[in-house]
Amino acid sequence: MSVHNTRQKGRRFVVKHLLPELLKIDTTAHETVGSGQGNHEKSDLVCSLIGVAIEGKNVPSGVAAEGWLHEAQKDAENMHMKGVLAWRCPQSPEERPTIHAALDFHWLVELLRKDREVPTGEGREMRFHLTKAIEHLKRAVKSDTL
Repeated sequence: MSVHNTRQKGRRFVVKHLLPELLKIDTTAHETVGSGQGNHEKSDLVCSLIGVAIEGKNVPSGVAAEGWLHEAQKDAENMHMKGVLAWRCPQSPEERPTIHAALDFHWLVELLRKDREVPTGEGREMRFHLTKAIEHLKRAVKSDTL
């Protein structure tokens, strides 16, 4: 029987479940070993490319999200990043957890707004050409002149 303290359990959650997903979008994502022991990187995970520091929590019961979120945001601000809190839902199995995340609402709105912006430059030009091509194909299908 292996004995795991809370730090080992939390680290296992961060490394096994959070880090692999983050590496898909940010190749600089890494665990900050010893984050609570005087290290200048205070969060559990740091994604330098996208400027996000993530605090991960793996708790058996009781979620203290407000205090954890303040901790995550404070640590991230010290590194000039945005802070995110990620935790395992206590009712979900540890092998396949349901993971929740909390972040500043205004930052969420900013992210959603950026996602909906009209592309500029080459992306906008490509969108124009694709739209025109679709229109021409629709006309061709209607007139049966393929």
